[in-house]
Formats: sequence, C-alpha cells, structure tokens
Amino acid sequence: MPFRALIDACWKEKYTASRFTRDVIAGITVGIIAIPLAMALAIGSGVAPQYGLYTSAVAGIVIALTGGSRFSVSGPTAAFVVILYPVSQQFGLAGLLVATLMSGFFLILFGLARLGRLIEYIPVSVTLGFTSGIGITIGTMQIKDFLGLQMAHVPEHYLQKVGALFMALPTVNIGDAAIGVVTLGTLIFWPRLGIRLPGHLPALLAGCAVMGSLICWAAMWRLSAHSSITFWLTALRATASRSSCRN
Repeated sequence: MPFRALIDACWKEKYTASRFTRDVIAGITVGIIAIPLAMALAIGSGVAPQYGLYTSAVAGIVIALTGGSRFSVSGPTAAFVVILYPVSQQFGLAGLLVATLMSGFFLILFGLARLGRLIEYIPVSVTLGFTSGIGITIGTMQIKDFLGLQMAHVPEHYLQKVGALFMALPTVNIGDAAIGVVTLGTLIFWPRLGIRLPGHLPALLAGCAVMGSLICWAAMWRLSAHSSITFWLTALRATASRSSCRN
C-alpha cells in the first residue's frame, strides 16, 4: 500500500509536528504563488487562464505522489511558454494537449533510460543563454498586455512582433500601464524590505488595489459627468419652456 508505506517512512524518519507545520506553510506559500503564475503562463501559452490552474493542480498532485525526492518543490515554469505558444496558435488547444502528452511520454522514457545524468555535460553558458533568451522572449510577449496596447494581430516572428509593438505604442492604456508598473515595482522592491514573505502575493494585492482605485475613480467621474449633464439639460429645458410660455 503506497499510503501505508508513506506513513511508515514518515515515522521512521521521525517526522514531527513542527516539520509538518513547516511543510504546510511551505505548501500554502507555493500554492499562493502558483495561482497567478499558472494563469499568467496559460495566457502566455495562448490558452484561457483556467487551463493553467487545472494543469498546475493536477501536476502538483501527480508529482507529490510519484516523485522520488525527499525534498521537492513543484510548480509551473515559464521555460516552455515560448515553445507552446506557436503550437497553440497553429494547432489550437487539441494540438497543445497532444504536444503535452508526447513530451510527458518522452520524459518518462528518458527517466527509465536514466538519461538525466547527461544534464551534467551541458555547459553553464548554454543554460544561461537558453534561460536568458526565454526571459527576453516572454517579456516581449507581455508588453502588449502590460501597456494595454490595441493590436488587432500579433505577428508570430520575434522581430515582426517587436516592430508591431513599437507601431502600437500610441495606443497605450494609462490604467493598464499603472497596474503593471505598480505590480512590477512591488515585485522588485519588496525583497529589500526584509519581510519573510514572497513578493508575488504583495505584488498581486498592490495591482488589485490600483485596479480597484481606478474603477472607483472612473465610476465617480462618470457619476459626476452624468450629474453635470443632467443639470444642464434640466436648465435648458426650463429655459425653453419659459420661452415658449412667453411666446
């Protein structure tokens, strides 16, 4: 029985209540961070955000039950967004599902063949270049939503995409840009405060606060404008009625 073996292993390793508490706190922290991250990666891959939540939840459960490491932190990663986005754009959600199943199948084969040790022979410079390229590409893909640019179509190739973004800069949405700047600024400067809390959650709350403030301000402005228009229309109607009575 896998569950029985897990319980026996925990007692054998003297798994205390304090360790359980720390694991629960760590799991909650990773889960809170994974929710917005999974949604963002799903959007970056070209699908609806709920698919990111489904994938993150199912993958976390599978990794926890089948993983072979005593200490494991699993969560969504941005490494494959650059690869999955063209697949979803060209073949749709069905093609993305097939590509995911194929990649999982090959990962299982590589694990059974013990090919994971070959990662030691990949130079650090190659890994750094690969991750840097992914970061730049993902950052470029998010400029449209970060600034709220109005673009009917986003080109698939990178250089064409950069040119289209520059052409769309006059359509910047101030509200979207404000939310993005506050969220990114909180994420960058939060670690300097020395608070033992990941910056993803405060950044998300700060962005929501800015969004709520903008919504309230827009509602108040519309109410004020509506009241002003109603006042002037009433005044004009009164003036017109007086003129008709005199005539």
